Amino acid sequence: MKGFDTKFPLLLGDQYHSMAYFMITRLGNVELTRLLNIIEENFWKIFYNLERISAEFEQNLKVLYEHFYNYLPQFFGNSFRGLGVIFNFGQEGKDLLREAGVELGFFFQFGIFSYILTAVLNQTVSEF
Repeated sequence: MKGFDTKFPLLLGDQYHSMAYFMITRLGNVELTRLLNIIEENFWKIFYNLERISAEFEQNLKVLYEHFYNYLPQFFGNSFRGLGVIFNFGQEGKDLLREAGVELGFFFQFGIFSYILTAVLNQTVSEF
């Protein structure tokens, strides 16, 4: 499938956003609510942002990689900080967890996703 239909991801993204907003508003913890809102926004920007999506498969992979590059480390960092809020760690513990999450995000960003993208792009170029 070389083309890309944007209707399904758009509806899926709207459904995801609605469900996340409903769950976030029921928590009661202001800091956790703020973190989850940022996490949900970053998740949406990575997977459901349809700007610059085209019918070209290789171009779509490059756009997806840019989204991962911009948001993945912050996504992991805020997720880990949220764990610190849930388990009532002090400010220092929350900051350490956030730093560890950012580092893990960079690992996935550079170590894994870059390798997969390079392999997929090389495979699709060799098909022609």
